[in-house]
Amino acid sequence: MKQLRMTKALCLMRQSLHHRIHDIRLSTQRRLLHSGTRSSHFYKISVICGGAVSLGIGCYIAWACEPRPLPKVFAHSPNTVESLSVNFGTKVTKRQTQLENAINYARELLMRKKDDCGVPGIAVAVSVDGETVWAEGIGYADIENRVPCGTNTVMRIGSISKPIAMMTVARLWEEGKVNLDKPIQEYVPSFPKKTVNGKPVEITLRDLVSHVAGIRHYATGKTPPSKNVNADTESPEFFSNKKFNTTEEALEMFKNDPLLFEPGTKYHYTTFGWTLISAAVEGASKEPFASHLRRLLKMLGMKNTFLDENEPIIYNRSRFYSRDKFGSLVNTPPVDCSYKWAGGGLLSTVEDLICFGNAMLYCAQADGTKYKTGYLRPETVRMLWTPHAKVHNYWQKTSFKSYGMGWSLTETGENPGGCVEWPAAAMYHTGGSVGGTSALVLLPSARDPKETNKLGSQNPPRGVVVAVIGNVSNATYGSVALGIARRFAELCS
Repeated sequence: MKQLRMTKALCLMRQSLHHRIHDIRLSTQRRLLHSGTRSSHFYKISVICGGAVSLGIGCYIAWACEPRPLPKVFAHSPNTVESLSVNFGTKVTKRQTQLENAINYARELLMRKKDDCGVPGIAVAVSVDGETVWAEGIGYADIENRVPCGTNTVMRIGSISKPIAMMTVARLWEEGKVNLDKPIQEYVPSFPKKTVNGKPVEITLRDLVSHVAGIRHYATGKTPPSKNVNADTESPEFFSNKKFNTTEEALEMFKNDPLLFEPGTKYHYTTFGWTLISAAVEGASKEPFASHLRRLLKMLGMKNTFLDENEPIIYNRSRFYSRDKFGSLVNTPPVDCSYKWAGGGLLSTVEDLICFGNAMLYCAQADGTKYKTGYLRPETVRMLWTPHAKVHNYWQKTSFKSYGMGWSLTETGENPGGCVEWPAAAMYHTGGSVGGTSALVLLPSARDPKETNKLGSQNPPRGVVVAVIGNVSNATYGSVALGIARRFAELCS
């Protein structure tokens, strides 16, 4: 009623202004009849100005009368307060205010990162307790054709392919089709047996999914890997444009190289290790790895996640960019990712990554009593999210890496948002590829599922998921995504 009365008042005001302007124009005409043609210019100017003023006032009133929709938020927030807004009389919830503040904070973080790294296009999505509360694209997916970047823009996600592939491995383990502790030759007989310092050693799937197998990463020469975060993009292998028809063929890139260390004794991040993992999946299931992957994506509803192939027409696919030695934006050269589908060869959107993250949270929290178990059992997810025994980095003797099985982990001491129910405080993965960088962060809620939180949610998934993807090389989003996740986790407390 209050809004209706205000609308009527504004309409009456608009009519009154129209009548007043009409009277002024008539009065001006009468004066001009007595003053002759010398003032004809004044008449024209007055008519034009009067019309402009009338149009401007009318547009403003029409704009003021237009209802203003509030941001999309949860509909079941019980605590409300009366507030004057542009659409008079609307109730604005405390939850909406908190959400708007979180979005503004997160957008500022993202814009700073976009400007710092010179990212042409970047997309972000955030979900809280399974509901997407913010999703936005900023900049351009295609600079040359001025195509905006959106939440449905398909971009390279790099190593976020690893936790997605890990879901397939874990499912095969649950079905008893693979043993994580058997020698890898059990599933890939063509892979040579290895020795370290003349001593025979065994590589297992458990070693491979935790990056402690001693398999090398992209070659940067005969010396140990560089500490430079951009070392990958300095390797010719990173830009490989060779087409491999099978995973078995792709093993030729590294299978005859010596191990860097005895398996299980050190941590060394490796994408090639995941090429060997995909070969093991094929050997155990007698089915191409790509078929496993496509079936998983279909079951999870990830309709815009694809193998990064050059030939197929993929709608909303971004262009990919990098910076040359002068800092100018350039198109990246064509690459072929057939050697690393599992380790870094997928395309996706922030919407699909949110879907994947929520699927993982659901699997972790639905124990089969009240809620049907997900694609994986909760105890399996807990195994994936438990840090491997602390071992030193291969190239950094005084530090260790907290990594589970296909997932990077933060220490529980870095507790974000009270999420300490799990062995690690946050589960995440970042990705870097030719013309793409990405980050995915999961903060499971430690809330007792029997208690209703401020959002009224008791059902899994419970927690925060953040996905960020950009279309330029050598940008890092991990810390930004974690900062955004921590800010939105406050909405759950």
